[in-house]
Amino acid sequence: MKKIKMPPGGQNVDELMITTWEKSVGDQVKRGDILLTVETDKAAMDVESFASGTLLKIFYEEGEVVKIGDVIALVGNPDEIAEIKKSAEYEKSIDIQSPTVEVSEAIEDEYQPIMPTETDKAEKDLKYEDKSSDEFIRVSPAAKKLIRDNKLNIEDIEPTKGKISQKDVEEYIKKNQTTPKEESDFKRIPLTNARKTISKRLTKSVQERPTFHAEVEIDCTEIIKLRKDLFEKYQEKVSYNDIIAKALVNCIKEYPLINAKMTEQDIIVFNSVNVGIAVALEENLIVPVVKNVEKLTILEIAKNNSENINTVRSGKFNPEITQNGTITISNMGMFNISRFTAILNPPEVTILAIGRINKEPIWNEEQEKFVAKPLMTITGTFDHRVVDGAYGAKFLNMLRELLENPLLMLA
Repeated sequence: MKKIKMPPGGQNVDELMITTWEKSVGDQVKRGDILLTVETDKAAMDVESFASGTLLKIFYEEGEVVKIGDVIALVGNPDEIAEIKKSAEYEKSIDIQSPTVEVSEAIEDEYQPIMPTETDKAEKDLKYEDKSSDEFIRVSPAAKKLIRDNKLNIEDIEPTKGKISQKDVEEYIKKNQTTPKEESDFKRIPLTNARKTISKRLTKSVQERPTFHAEVEIDCTEIIKLRKDLFEKYQEKVSYNDIIAKALVNCIKEYPLINAKMTEQDIIVFNSVNVGIAVALEENLIVPVVKNVEKLTILEIAKNNSENINTVRSGKFNPEITQNGTITISNMGMFNISRFTAILNPPEVTILAIGRINKEPIWNEEQEKFVAKPLMTITGTFDHRVVDGAYGAKFLNMLRELLENPLLMLA
């Protein structure tokens, strides 16, 4: 038998949630086959089998959160299924209120599954005895929680493939539960793993990082022309975010603390400029990172950014795409928002909030009349522990100068 362990999910990821098992116990598995799909706070990933054989045992159900390196399944020869059932007394009833598991000594230590502790057993391989038959039905932890929260009778729920899953309970509730009168005027939306992580990170950011905000108005006449010229010459679409990312390189050379992070002992200033550009999904917010922007042309930045956006919108991507950012751009112009302030993306010390382009009347001294100009508001949020007010203001003014005169980026 071979152990299948939960693989690493990326930097600073200690655990992953199982969303879907693609294989069932007894299925044939080939090396490279997708066994299951897991989810971090930012991405969904497929987990492949490194061994060929029969899927003998699954230790965690859909909806469970598993630590990196924990054994999640066993793959081996079909005749070993009977050994596992016999050795671990696989078919014995496990009471939901006070479960007990007999651990086999017959299975070699090398292949011995990691069994739960006494306090964890109620959350792991849960089962109940079907009174109308001799079978025992497994109940996933996520399903058990729903059953308890909704005060349901477990025996009323029809299991799928010998186990009660979260989906089974949700389907039962949908068909049989009526909305209580006291809750008839609102709807409950369960928090996803991603939403919980966003909540935790942003709350921590606000609580631990004293910030200040400053904004500048940019005359976008020249960068509008630049986008048009680049498309006509190269047939490549370049976004305002791409141009701003390029301008940041020049600004950060003059104001390096913008591209830094703070630890308990010191301030770390990064040599590479890795720009995270926020992408809004239907129920999530992902910040893929264009790395080493200082080495890229505007067209290369646009290409990398476009590929990042398409990748995260696909729903399945490597979490590394969101890691090692040093500064973030958040643009809500496409949502018809003129100006807003953004919350820092820790551990970064700067985030730029980009608004829509509005035509505004600006007094022209030479013509002695008001002239309509396309103006964009950029609001910077800065970690005041690292960036002082005057420093942040000078940075924003240089950014404005470069965007209003993009040829200066070549200097």
